[in-house]
Parts: sequence; structure tokens; C-alpha cells
Amino acid sequence: MYKKLESTIEDLIDGFDDIPSPRKRSLEEIARFVNKEIHSSGGVEINFICTHNSRRSQMAQIWTKAAAEYYELKGVETFSGGVETT
Repeated sequence: MYKKLESTIEDLIDGFDDIPSPRKRSLEEIARFVNKEIHSSGGVEINFICTHNSRRSQMAQIWTKAAAEYYELKGVETFSGGVETT
């Protein structure tokens, strides 16, 4: 992993305590599901969808893949899509 990306991820991790509790619970639920899928079937495919597929889903895809690499989670595949072309 590129050192600059690794450094940015570590800076973001430092801000985890600032995530509001309700959002943190939702994210933890997703993390448990992903972990369960990896352990039960050897991998997980995650597809992010946004209205126009103009940037949000791509950013979610990229950051999720970067986090999986950072935490050395094997078998995580990420995709993005949208409901309209822009």
C-alpha cells in the first residue's frame, strides 16, 4: 500500500471517536456482516449504488477496498453502479 494512502487511513482512524453513536452502530453491523461472509464463504462482494453513479458510489468502492487492504481482509471485492448515466 502506498505510504501516503496508509497515512491518510491512519489519520481517519484517529477520528473514529467523532462518529455519532447511531451511525457507528450501523457501520458496526455492516462490518459484522462482511466479516461473517468472509469467514463463512471465503469472500464478499459489495456493490455501492448511487442515483447517478457520478462519484459517491465510486468513492465508497475505492475507500472500502483501501480499508480491506489496510486491515488485510482477503476476499473483499468492491463495485459501484448507478441508476442513470451521467
